[in-house]
Amino acid sequence: MGLLLIVLAAAGGGVIAWSWWRVAQRSKIAASWPRVSGVVARCELTQSRDAEGDTRYLPDIRYSYSVNGAEFTGSKVRFGLMRQDLA
Repeated sequence: MGLLLIVLAAAGGGVIAWSWWRVAQRSKIAASWPRVSGVVARCELTQSRDAEGDTRYLPDIRYSYSVNGAEFTGSKVRFGLMRQDLA
């Protein structure tokens, strides 16, 4: 039983370490992305209840930007381990 716990703890630690390494790699890549100007059209905090009845707060964000003359709009907030699609 003790060996099993050690193996499980080591595996869990490995998964956590890999996840953080992946975030660091994505951060390095993101630092080289081109920068463009944009407009934040909406930025609010919404409140809701989850299945257990706990209060959740989520950002309600809408933005627009253009790249090489093409217009884009979005509402996704996503980077690293945080993933939240708001559309």
